[in-house]
Amino acid sequence: MDEEKLITAIVKVVLQILREEKKLRVLALFSAGITGLEEGIRQLKRLQENGNTIYTAFTPNAKKLYEDTGNEFVREYLANSCFDDDVLYRQIFPDTDIILIPTLTMNTAAKIAAGIADNAVTRLVQLGILHGKRIVAAQNACCVDPLYYQACPVNYRDLFAQKIEVIAGYGIELADANRLAEHIAQERAACPNCEAFPPKKVLDAKTVRMTTEKRIQLQPGAIVTPLAKDLARERGIIINLHE
Repeated sequence: MDEEKLITAIVKVVLQILREEKKLRVLALFSAGITGLEEGIRQLKRLQENGNTIYTAFTPNAKKLYEDTGNEFVREYLANSCFDDDVLYRQIFPDTDIILIPTLTMNTAAKIAAGIADNAVTRLVQLGILHGKRIVAAQNACCVDPLYYQACPVNYRDLFAQKIEVIAGYGIELADANRLAEHIAQERAACPNCEAFPPKKVLDAKTVRMTTEKRIQLQPGAIVTPLAKDLARERGIIINLHE
């Protein structure tokens, strides 16, 4: 192995170790979903046992449902959840590495797809999308299973399939509830509708003016000119920088 290949191999190993050692701040959102709840909570426990910090937020309906049913899987997180909006939005959200939805319901998926933000979960997801946060959601509760819903019209089932495609297009990563921790441990996939620029490229006003995207994803080392920032702000284009 020549020197260049050896250095490349060493760097690859070091980066992998750093990724494994990095502890994450995870904000888990609950919106009264039941399907996959037990599995989702177990995955939260697994993430917590691996040294990651877990914060939780519940919609009022979720809080009432889980309190009334006395669900043992969620009771601990419900007791320690944050219900103070000021703390949630000003302190917890900015430092969050990953937004996790352990039970993404059909209703919540439809709201996110339509850009509706009318409760704590949908508002935080909307903020996460706007700020380029990594969002991972369990898809078990939001898919219309034709074997279970046999009488469901095909076009209604297809409607929700389309909603899932829409939110995936926003960069939301969908995974099975049993694999959430494993999925989070993997590299973040590129947002399908975000324009990416290679390392150390200069993002200038001309590039912003020519783009048709509403979000530009910059890689480490990229430089943004002041004019590009101003133009992006005027056109409502979000510039995200991977650190």
